[in-house]
Amino acid sequence: MQAKMKALLSLLALASALAAALMGAIFLVTEDWRFQFVAFAALAATAGGVSAWRWLQQVRRKRQLRQGLIGKTAEVRQTIALGQRGDVLADGALWVAIAPAARRELKRGDRVRIVGVEGVLLFVEAVEDEEQKPQRQAALGERSKCLRRL
Repeated sequence: MQAKMKALLSLLALASALAAALMGAIFLVTEDWRFQFVAFAALAATAGGVSAWRWLQQVRRKRQLRQGLIGKTAEVRQTIALGQRGDVLADGALWVAIAPAARRELKRGDRVRIVGVEGVLLFVEAVEDEEQKPQRQAALGERSKCLRRL
């Protein structure tokens, strides 16, 4: 957030410097203070509007990028222990991730699906391998049969 604020302040300082230079040039041509006031107000409003518009575009672009990650798969790069954070590689970038619904530790190389984004933190869940799915479904079927007998 500080980097954004510094960038915005530097743009504002540049706009102010340009406005001051233009006002100096106008003062050389005319001494009418009303004309100078109107010119400065128009220039300041334009510079402020352009700066605010650029800042909003950057914020929106970053938000869309983060939301675009939801549903994609990533690779675990640092082990994610139960209830702990680890690193995942998603879209060529390293992100900090947590797996709140994980039943086991996610090891380096495991595939995960991104289910949520909050700031720079990704919420992930384990992606089952194709060979694990039938085994899991069979185990769930056996479990439900046992429960029906009770």
